[in-house]
Amino acid sequence: MIFHVPMLIRFIMILTGSFLLPVVVPLIPIVGESANSLIHILLLFSLLISFLIDRALDRKMSINSTVLTELSRLRRIHHLAEEVKNLIWKRKLGALLNAYHVTMSQHLLAPEKTSASFRELTHHLYGFTPKNIREEHLFDEFLESTREIAIERQKRESSYLSKMAGYSWLVMGTYAVLIVFLLLTSRVESGFSDFSVGATITGVLLVMDLLY
Repeated sequence: MIFHVPMLIRFIMILTGSFLLPVVVPLIPIVGESANSLIHILLLFSLLISFLIDRALDRKMSINSTVLTELSRLRRIHHLAEEVKNLIWKRKLGALLNAYHVTMSQHLLAPEKTSASFRELTHHLYGFTPKNIREEHLFDEFLESTREIAIERQKRESSYLSKMAGYSWLVMGTYAVLIVFLLLTSRVESGFSDFSVGATITGVLLVMDLLY
């Protein structure tokens, strides 16, 4: 598995900050059963997280499905092109297919950045001139595959843009702040150690980072 440097830095910052908080923040004893409040808020937070993670998984599965379908259609175009007699046209198509594959791998979650490469590919396919009946059938197959790729691209872009709304992040952030506050203030009466507080804060922040 490959870890990107920004992702690794973010993880280290969350881990370090979470375990430093109980050490740096002084004990603030408050009146009331803050430990019970903490349990209730953690329960609500867990239910909310479960719902949002389920939506995020559906979104990821949708994106994966569109990518697999798109790659399948690209392979079909490549195989169909083997039957084309025009070597110059076929060679250029191969180069455009390779370029689009590279662009897709670099910008998998940003379909708009692959639009230029996709337009070059479709422009070349539309410019194909059949020389016989067989190539006319091939041209129809090219058009059909291109149409299906365009549909999958639109689905992938829609799935990517269907992130959590700003209000959802506001609710999540509010819960997270309350959990951190109650963890820091109730660790005396609840008997939480600095390590357990830091571990819980780490879990809360990592889950939010994961959804992001």
